[in-house]
Amino acid sequence: REMDVFAEDDVILLRNCRDSEKEKYIQVKRENTDNPEYYDSESAVDSTWKMFEDEKSFCCSIIRKRDNEFIGYISIKDTKSNLWEIAIELLQEYCHKGYGSRAIALFLPAISKITGKTQFQALVETDNIPSQLLMEKLGARLIDIYDYTFQGDEEAATDFEEKYMSEITERMVLLAEQIGVEPRKMLSHVLDYRFFIEDGRILNKVRRTGI
Repeated sequence: REMDVFAEDDVILLRNCRDSEKEKYIQVKRENTDNPEYYDSESAVDSTWKMFEDEKSFCCSIIRKRDNEFIGYISIKDTKSNLWEIAIELLQEYCHKGYGSRAIALFLPAISKITGKTQFQALVETDNIPSQLLMEKLGARLIDIYDYTFQGDEEAATDFEEKYMSEITERMVLLAEQIGVEPRKMLSHVLDYRFFIEDGRILNKVRRTGI
């Protein structure tokens, strides 16, 4: 947290988030949600910012070096947990330009070097193909699905699956086959990817879907 620059390459640098960037962080959250009106509330803005400042989390701003422009953030959501989950979100104008992959490739080896952690989790929505392709590009391995929304309420999950059965895609079917679950579970769960770090680099553990 005390490092002025946590990690960098010739294009971007990662550094601890600052109070002056609060509006940028809220803009990122607003642009990456299905309910942007949520952030019209001052209480929602304050609680979201507290999440980034929480002592359990470790969050870095992603800064483009040539113009010192804020691109987005990357974080460890809860450093008190055994398995550390990463999160990354970019402003929409900077998506699909390689910044996300650069940030992850810098962030995880740096975290691993300091903490000794060698495995990290990334949870991705089953219909978020760009993020899935990013995971594959970086060598993350899809190992399972994760009950993020229903938290063990099987009846609610089943009702949700039955309501949206028509939205199962070909890619969802292939992903389900890859990890050995029913395709309908792609509707009620998210994808559990893992990054493995060794000798300062991300190991390539990817198993591709064929699409």
